[in-house]
Amino acid sequence: MTRAAIYCRVSIGRQENENQLVQLREFAAKQGWEIVREYTDTAGGGKTDRDGLKAMWDGAFKREFDLLLFWALDRLSREGVLGTLRYLERLTSYGVAYRSQSSTSIALASSVTRLRSTSHGDSMLFTRPRAWHRSQN
Repeated sequence: MTRAAIYCRVSIGRQENENQLVQLREFAAKQGWEIVREYTDTAGGGKTDRDGLKAMWDGAFKREFDLLLFWALDRLSREGVLGTLRYLERLTSYGVAYRSQSSTSIALASSVTRLRSTSHGDSMLFTRPRAWHRSQN
């Protein structure tokens, strides 16, 4: 069984991680994945000094989970395309797969190279993933 970790981030304000967590838990259950850890942050996505993110990197390095599940790329990072690709490459270097629940059309569970070849700009990919998805249909 795939050991999955969930990473959730919301911006400071009225948002709550619980909305994402409920949907991600349901998604993981449908895939048959065992959730072994949940990491959460309430902070801007451009900040790298997030407690949940740091704990996730530690768990990934120790191979405490096989796959990281997150709502969308912009929930993992808002550091732009290159910064986010570095995050994905880091997970890959640790032997951890990754999956976005809402951005499955980007084929995140496959190679980072496929994402690199995407020619849809930073703003569409990271701030409006559902609009990007609609443009592909």
